[in-house]
Amino acid sequence: MRESEHEWHGHDPPKAEYVEKILKVVSERIPNLVGGIMGVIYSEDFAKSKGKAVAAFYNELKAGGIPDDVALEMAKDYVSAADKWVDKFKQMESWKDIAKEKAEEARKKYEE
Repeated sequence: MRESEHEWHGHDPPKAEYVEKILKVVSERIPNLVGGIMGVIYSEDFAKSKGKAVAAFYNELKAGGIPDDVALEMAKDYVSAADKWVDKFKQMESWKDIAKEKAEEARKKYEE
């Protein structure tokens, strides 16, 4: 089997136009998605919602008979777990420009 047949599993490689469309969608939509998520995370509504969620969690723990100090620690852990997700999205934000650049580089290379 020739190397090119192996790479494409016996199929013709995709046409440049098809690859270009895919790269365009990826380079536009993913950064916009990440940017939109970041906009939500830093919004006033998100902060209010997060505060209400933490308070509700804490109050439910106390209502269930969990001692105050334990409920407080559990609420802190709850916030910490949520903040880890926010941190992941912050990391993605820094990658959105890199993703655009890499998609453009790949498009140009494929056109050659």
